[in-house]
Amino acid sequence: MIQELVPIGDGCSLWTQATGAGEPMVLCHGGPGLWDYLRPLAQLAGPRWRVHRYDQRGCGRSGHRGEWTLDQFIADLDALRAHFGYQRWVVGGHSFGADLALRYALRYPHRVTAVVYICGTGLEWSTHSSAHKAAARARRSKREQDRLAALAAGPRTAAQEHEFLLSPLPATHSLSLSCSCKADKTRGRRPPATPSRTPFLLRPASCCRRLAISPGSKPPERPGRSCATSSRT
Repeated sequence: MIQELVPIGDGCSLWTQATGAGEPMVLCHGGPGLWDYLRPLAQLAGPRWRVHRYDQRGCGRSGHRGEWTLDQFIADLDALRAHFGYQRWVVGGHSFGADLALRYALRYPHRVTAVVYICGTGLEWSTHSSAHKAAARARRSKREQDRLAALAAGPRTAAQEHEFLLSPLPATHSLSLSCSCKADKTRGRRPPATPSRTPFLLRPASCCRRLAISPGSKPPERPGRSCATSSRT
């Protein structure tokens, strides 16, 4: 376990800690305004991964100098990559950190091998919902499309609601680097809307989505879920 204050170049230094000795990965904590709390997640990664954690600018043990903007946070993340000498690395995060990881990958896709996206808010849904729906239809077979259309027409039983929200993703998504977790609620999975060479996490849909369960039916059981990165082909 190695701690280091990394100078960014504008007079600000970021606190970092590294564990493991394998492929490089960075984990971004939530906030903004919090500090690193992702050590347990780094421990789950095991010895295969060299996991870097850090306090974002203005947070915890890091310096407070400079602008506190999303562009600056993205630049800070890339400065850490350059400091540690990686050409590409896995970028992960939780909550705000997940959004930071996603936006970093969109800006520097050639510097990212995968994104681990945990409970972020994602891109603004209203700006790309049409593109997402069109891409999802194109990836599914005619039989899958017809079945989902029938379920969407509702009302649905508890079992049908479970099937509708957790419908299988197309086979074009290959999964790797997974860890088991329990879902707080029954959620659907929503792949990214825009094609990219960068692997993305299969992110659950909003936990605020209302369940259209028929009157008198029992709610579905809460199944175990897997958080995984996805290599898009």
